[in-house]
Amino acid sequence: MKYYIVFLTLISVSTAFAVTPNAIYGKDDRVEVIDYPNAAVRDLARAVAVQMSPDNLSTMDGSNKFYGLESKTLKEEYNLCDGVRFENQPSVGRCTGFLISSTKLVTAGHCAYSQEDCKDMFWVFDYQTNKNKTPISIQQKNIYQCKQVLKIKMTKEGKDFAVIELARPVTDRPYFKTASSFSSITKNTPVLTIGNPLGLPTKIADNGVITDTSHSEMLRTNLDTFQGASGSPVLNAKTLEVIGILIGGAIDHVQTAEGCDKPIIYQTVGKEKISRIKQIYSYF
Repeated sequence: MKYYIVFLTLISVSTAFAVTPNAIYGKDDRVEVIDYPNAAVRDLARAVAVQMSPDNLSTMDGSNKFYGLESKTLKEEYNLCDGVRFENQPSVGRCTGFLISSTKLVTAGHCAYSQEDCKDMFWVFDYQTNKNKTPISIQQKNIYQCKQVLKIKMTKEGKDFAVIELARPVTDRPYFKTASSFSSITKNTPVLTIGNPLGLPTKIADNGVITDTSHSEMLRTNLDTFQGASGSPVLNAKTLEVIGILIGGAIDHVQTAEGCDKPIIYQTVGKEKISRIKQIYSYF
């Protein structure tokens, strides 16, 4: 797996836990939130936040009400070849998280491995593109800090989650609900995910299915994901209930003869890793 220096400077967990989801399976199904046809899913995307360094935000109007982004483009950040999707969009996010109550946010454990790490980063909502496919400015009211890490777990068997208490309540958007029956999660269950692959503005990826249910703590899927999407909610596409947290996957990019990188397109069974949501059921 190829790790880039921006992530190495931020994450110091052991290689046993430093997993990130990365892959395209067949057609790239990632779309902008604004373009997704299901209004209920678009609304849930408002409950997804990107983990961002304060260094990536700069005041726009002098009153601290709106912030611009200090970032490289996706192409610049990852040395990508010309023509890669979303190449001119900003790449600033480290991980993804999602609301389960007004003050609780869930992400992958390797995205918030300590109290100090959590407090050093912001969680930013509405990091989405507008109708012109450019990121909107970030409103100060949509920037939240971590108060404390309520629970964190990382194991080789597939437990990789953190429950974070935010410093103030979120009152202007919906929360995610967990699956009502874990026994209904079977192979070929249709799924979708909402997150920030490669630190991009929020994307929705669907047309995925569960490909493996043999592990007690983990599922696998063929959803199109990349690093930066760690912590994204994986939803049952029929019920829109959370069944797991995206935590890892296959290698995302390969270097070409020209020296630039391009995404790998997989045609095989999906191997993206999902930490089962039942492990934090009591927090919903």
